Amino acid sequence: MTLASTGGRFLSAPFRLPLIAILRGIGPAEASDHVGALVEEGYDAIEIPLNSPDWAQSIGTAAREHGGHAWIGGGTVLRPAEVDTLQHLVRASWSRPTPIRH
Repeated sequence: MTLASTGGRFLSAPFRLPLIAILRGIGPAEASDHVGALVEEGYDAIEIPLNSPDWAQSIGTAAREHGGHAWIGGGTVLRPAEVDTLQHLVRASWSRPTPIRH
């Protein structure tokens, strides 16, 4: 589900499952295999939190290898520089630049 920018209403997201897989603490060595297994099981929204080891490498690899079948993103974004890095790693066609501008 995504929160609409107006009125605070929830809108249906373009996902097959009403779930987001959050891979806490995952590192680059296992990210691709784990994300691949989740995609095979039908998950199409997957998050790797930025407090995971080498998160940029993990998210970049997952997005390159599985981004055509799942939305890959990052969570626990705390700094403007992290937003900039994520912007270059994942597609964000669903985002609204104004709220995340820094």
